[in-house]
Amino acid sequence: MITEQFVADPTYYWVLLVWNLLIAWVLVSYKKLTSWIPKLFVTCLIWPCAWALVVIGYNLVLGESGRWRYDNYVVDLLYQVSQAILFDSGWVWLVPESVVDLAHITAVTHLTAFWSKNKDSEVNEKENVSEARPTDYLIENYSQGCKQANGPIRSALEGRVEFRALVDPNSVRALAVNIASAHLNNELAVLLRAAALFEYVKKNVTYVPDPIHMSGDEMINGDYVAPPVETLDAKGGDCDDQAVLIASMFSAVGIENRMRLISNTHNEWHLLTEFRVDLSLMDEFIAALDEFYGGGERDTGPRNYIYFTEDDGVWLLADTTRNYVGDYQSLMDQGYLYKSDDGIYWTNCASIH
Repeated sequence: MITEQFVADPTYYWVLLVWNLLIAWVLVSYKKLTSWIPKLFVTCLIWPCAWALVVIGYNLVLGESGRWRYDNYVVDLLYQVSQAILFDSGWVWLVPESVVDLAHITAVTHLTAFWSKNKDSEVNEKENVSEARPTDYLIENYSQGCKQANGPIRSALEGRVEFRALVDPNSVRALAVNIASAHLNNELAVLLRAAALFEYVKKNVTYVPDPIHMSGDEMINGDYVAPPVETLDAKGGDCDDQAVLIASMFSAVGIENRMRLISNTHNEWHLLTEFRVDLSLMDEFIAALDEFYGGGERDTGPRNYIYFTEDDGVWLLADTTRNYVGDYQSLMDQGYLYKSDDGIYWTNCASIH
């Protein structure tokens, strides 16, 4: 351990100095100033206190072999630097006679870098998200190669399925109206009513895979799409069932919606529902959603809103197998969307209903 009289070999001194400069360069180039400068300031305050405890402990236990002195080496170093900058007094600490101050500042820079690294890993680069603006826009030509479907598009137990034909607003109208009526009929009504309907399905319907059936001795996974009332009664269903249910509830209260059949990089198929809000809400809907979720009972965790912009409005995801309205990020994480330099694209959009 370093004592006040420790005299360093010049090579050791310069290695320590260069190492500190490297850490400083990493912090300056890799981190935002607002991220690590406050941590550096706090560490400069904490380290002298920690060092004082080390000195007290050493002197109590091993003091007979040479007592350590407590000085605020960090403050001393910063004082020398400020004197050199302000009064051109010469940087005493650049003379390799003692590395006491430099060794202590090494501890401070290491602790700052370690703290910054750990803090950043907690937040992840979505950087939480529900700031007052979205982090990405889904570009207008998102639907390239994604045709409007009026006919059947994939196999099911009883033949091919036309998902829009299964949307049944009348069967769920009473429930949908009861939920939606809690939000006044103003410019944000479509958004907030859609979010409320989303939350109802999210809380009351659990993801349950399709049933399987036997074909001879072979067990086959079916592709059964339940009517909306059946999904509500069963309190469970897969992505097809939930997409049809939420589309039915949206339609029941006049919220324009569409369903999209997509697949990801692993050739896994998924059906989702989107709804439209007016372009005039472009600058308002994220703050409104944040307020909605902030006052809710369910903790969504960090939110990273992504949305489509088209000539007729803003389209938002209402996929109740996701975590919140606008959660395209989870689809991207699973390979259904990918990001390029000029925007975000569907990996494979088979059809829109």
